Amino acid sequence: MPEGAKVLVVDDDPVTRNCLAEYFAAENYDVIVAETAEEAGRIAVTDDVDLVLLDIRLPGKTG
Repeated sequence: MPEGAKVLVVDDDPVTRNCLAEYFAAENYDVIVAETAEEAGRIAVTDDVDLVLLDIRLPGKTG
């Protein structure tokens, strides 16, 4: 994936979400974070996201 690509990190656990976000940001990716599947869906529709890292066990809706 090219440097500066957008990565959407979706996880309800703040430690996991922040760890992944920090890792990809350190590798020069543009990182967007979401806590819920609903929030991730809105972001995925409005932003040009290159990669989605999605937790499969989210509250409300699963990944």
